[in-house]
Amino acid sequence: MARYQIWNKTDDIITPSGHQFTAQEWADRYPWCKLPGVKMIITAPPINGGAAMEYAATVAHYKKAGAAITDGMTDEEVLAAIEDFEDDPPGSNEPGPEERIAAALEAQVMLSEPEAVSTFSAAPARARAANGLEQAHSAAFARIKRNYDRGLWGASMLALAAQKGHITEDEAAEIMTGGEVV
Repeated sequence: MARYQIWNKTDDIITPSGHQFTAQEWADRYPWCKLPGVKMIITAPPINGGAAMEYAATVAHYKKAGAAITDGMTDEEVLAAIEDFEDDPPGSNEPGPEERIAAALEAQVMLSEPEAVSTFSAAPARARAANGLEQAHSAAFARIKRNYDRGLWGASMLALAAQKGHITEDEAAEIMTGGEVV
């Protein structure tokens, strides 16, 4: 169901607080909507008074912010593009500050470990592989892969994780290539 609609200037308006306005009362409350050629965006029923936005300014704002609005779109297509933008804004899948800090702290801890190769987490995977058992990933594999995939760590951090024994060399290669290394 659509979130927004263009007010037809005849429907009564019900606000989130429960107050009901006649079309005339709503127009008197927002006199700019009476201007010729001006369109008002309101929310979809039943509570259609959840927004009162001037169409042209709202479209310009969303275009500038990066919404996929192009010339020649119908009003309904523009409103759908605004809803899509609100549901999935640019950068919404980017790592947040907390995730960046956690990855940086993990890297700092790894950098402070002794230079000798540690085998505390990669050893079980190596032992299973040496015994011909199904190879499972090291305990740190998923976390390190997530940091790499999200752009928080680069190839040098993967190499360091392998050198320090958090993952195997094969696992580092698997993470960098995005698939299983044979």
